[in-house]
Amino acid sequence: MKDIGSIRTDFDYGDSWDLIMFVDFNNYGRIGKITAGHEEYFDAKEKIIVDHHLGDIITPHTLVLRDSDSASCCELLYEITTALWPEHIDADIATYWYLGLTTDTGNFQYEKDSMKTMSHAMGMIKLGANKPWILQNMFNGSDRSSIDLSKMMIPRITRDKHVCYARYHVDEVQAL
Repeated sequence: MKDIGSIRTDFDYGDSWDLIMFVDFNNYGRIGKITAGHEEYFDAKEKIIVDHHLGDIITPHTLVLRDSDSASCCELLYEITTALWPEHIDADIATYWYLGLTTDTGNFQYEKDSMKTMSHAMGMIKLGANKPWILQNMFNGSDRSSIDLSKMMIPRITRDKHVCYARYHVDEVQAL
């Protein structure tokens, strides 16, 4: 994916942040690696939470943009951005949103997939989402490595309250 190298996985707990935005999350426990032991820091900051999950969001100084009828946060971001800043959406953004929407819906195979979701998917495609690339690389790839990765990860899935995760070592993934 374009610009994936610019994504940071650490967090600077300094005072330079005026606003913090959390996407696809409804409580600190879902992102405990960042927030654990720093709850007071985050409580004091102005925040926006964009989420599609049910559940209480109990954090002070927070604007919550939530629609639990959305199948994905990408769907919600699509709605917000097309309403407020449509001129800022390009084919790359539409592709990323479509990727998020298709992965959250299992490529539109769940009962919850609504007419609204399908309409938004079509809107993303009209904006230039590269559906063939996503289908080839995420769902129809002939590359066995994705199957081998699934075979390795599925038995390792652990559930901790509302979070599911699987642990792996980078060497295991690189070997695939």
